[in-house]
Amino acid sequence: MPKLRSFCWSLLGHIGIVSFVAMALSPAAVGAPLVQITRPQHGETVYGQTSIDVAYRSDTDNPVEILQLYVDNRRVREVVLAVPRIEGVQTFSWDFSFARGTSHTIRAAAIDTKGNEGQAEIIVRLRSITTEQPDQIPPVVNIYYPAQGAEVSGEIELKANATDNVGVNAVFFYVDGKLHTMIMNAPPFVTKWDTTRGTDGPHLLRASAWDEADNQANSAEVTVIVNNRARTSVQLAASTPAVTPGPTPDGAPAVVSPSAARVSGPPATESVVQQTFGSPETAGGSAASAATQADEVKVAALP
Repeated sequence: MPKLRSFCWSLLGHIGIVSFVAMALSPAAVGAPLVQITRPQHGETVYGQTSIDVAYRSDTDNPVEILQLYVDNRRVREVVLAVPRIEGVQTFSWDFSFARGTSHTIRAAAIDTKGNEGQAEIIVRLRSITTEQPDQIPPVVNIYYPAQGAEVSGEIELKANATDNVGVNAVFFYVDGKLHTMIMNAPPFVTKWDTTRGTDGPHLLRASAWDEADNQANSAEVTVIVNNRARTSVQLAASTPAVTPGPTPDGAPAVVSPSAARVSGPPATESVVQQTFGSPETAGGSAASAATQADEVKVAALP
């Protein structure tokens, strides 16, 4: 038993000596370059296109001339410096968009002019770019009624289409650059506009849409022509009653007084009344042809 114990201690001693010699002869002991991955940090979450910064330094007179990048133990990048350097920082880029799994190993290596190699390694977590990247796609919006250049009057509808890859949150209608209506996520996006509250002539319509991620887009501007004056004139002409004065006892032409000829309507509006009068029979009871006489009476509308 004492011999076995002695043998074991002797074996452990030899193992220690061998380990010490191996460490003494390792690249780090003979001046291998020092390497550090400064970006990303160990344990950091990455996704999509990722920048990887590798800092290196040689403590000997042998400058670094080759830098390598490994992802999951597979060499994916290599840079040969045109002029070897004692120290510096090299930036690599790697796209994790199509990587699988939740964690990945990044390893960097620096090799000097004597072939000595130094390494550094980190582990990063992966966040899927397809499911967790913020939505950056704006919605699409357009006004489809009224059409460009349309002539409008009275109260009309403004109609817009709005679509988004995730969802439309709100649509805003603008008239001449001023907010007219806001419609929260409730298609169809339709509102009413009373054109009589504004002036006749051209007016600009625009719609703006926002999605759930606050991405915003504007429609093309639509120009319409408001013409309420012509519409009002047609309505007044259609509603003005004809004024027909009756004949006087002595057959003389009737005179229409201003009070009798009053019609409703705006000031300075005139209507023309056509009246025909007939002459009495001649003496002797003989039949005579009736003579007609036209007389135009202008009736001024009073306020």
